[in-house]
Amino acid sequence: MATLAVGSKDQGQYRISKEWHDFTVSLHHWRNREGYRINHNQISGYLKALASQREKLRDKKHDEKFKGYSEVREDLIVGKHPSHVTVYKVINSYLEAKYNKVRHPGSPIEAQIL
Repeated sequence: MATLAVGSKDQGQYRISKEWHDFTVSLHHWRNREGYRINHNQISGYLKALASQREKLRDKKHDEKFKGYSEVREDLIVGKHPSHVTVYKVINSYLEAKYNKVRHPGSPIEAQIL
């Protein structure tokens, strides 16, 4: 009951590792190269498709794709991947941080945007 009154400590946060966050953002970059557009739902579908391959992901041909993302690879082999809502939140928070510009760099209010 106390949690309901106060709220959760991690409210508004997504519960994935830094490695999953980086993999999702890099997937977003990779799929949006050279004018090709992909939306959040398609990225989530791509993760589901990868998770459905399971043991095939251990092949050498996937080594380059998962270089530096061993936790992601093991989770996908087991069949675990973030939900579409989490993917949406990760990409939106990344894009907000990327395009958020401070109006006056010396200003004490950092939320002022152009």
